[in-house]
Amino acid sequence: MSDHPVAAPRSIVSWIAAWIAAGSLIFVLLVAYPLGAGIAGDALGTRGLALALVALSLLTLLLPRFEGLTPGRWVRALLLLPLLAAAIDGDPRYLRAAPAFVHAFVSWLFARSLRDEDSLIERGARIIEPHAPPFIRPYCRKVTALWAGLEGVHAAVILALALLAPLEWWSAFAGGGVWISMAVMATGEYFVRKSWFRYYIPENPLDRVWARLLPAQNTAAGRRSAAFSRQAREQGLRPRGLRGLFRPGAFARTDQT
Repeated sequence: MSDHPVAAPRSIVSWIAAWIAAGSLIFVLLVAYPLGAGIAGDALGTRGLALALVALSLLTLLLPRFEGLTPGRWVRALLLLPLLAAAIDGDPRYLRAAPAFVHAFVSWLFARSLRDEDSLIERGARIIEPHAPPFIRPYCRKVTALWAGLEGVHAAVILALALLAPLEWWSAFAGGGVWISMAVMATGEYFVRKSWFRYYIPENPLDRVWARLLPAQNTAAGRRSAAFSRQAREQGLRPRGLRGLFRPGAFARTDQT
């Protein structure tokens, strides 16, 4: 018989329910509601939709904390403010402001990680590739700062449009403009990263194309990346790529606070 305690079924159910609620809340606030605000308002009314989202938000308070990924309970409670205002007052502008709080939190999360030695982008990189070289740190910090700034802009624009602009303008930006800007940012960062580091994985067909277009030996940064790759392989290390996301312990759990 195992000496390790087994979680009670009720606790497991609560944990699963909290994660489903968190995913549903994020999907509704950042995707479904901006794209279908008029339909949702007609179907449930401002108060009805706000109360449903409040219920989902309360369930997320059951979530365990994951280092660098999950906010404390007090932060999650702050996200309730615009939803409660919409439920009490019935003004749809408060409901439209709610996505701004989510983007503001994401911006804060990126910015806060810059106080630590390893920024949020670097943590993500090392989850995917545990043996990533140390020289990626300055670049990761710059990218983290860029994402913090972009999400801060998203929050400010969404809030301004929610309070001052017609519904159509808010829907166009919150439901389309935000995602387009993030896609442009991610695509641009990918091209900059590849052209700067020139760190290629031979097993990756796309990297083989990049290696022909931008040979690593043509730049000092590329030669550094190639030297690190050779050294890692000599030590028996192999790049994990996205498989690193599924390795045991990729996300370190911490106690709730």
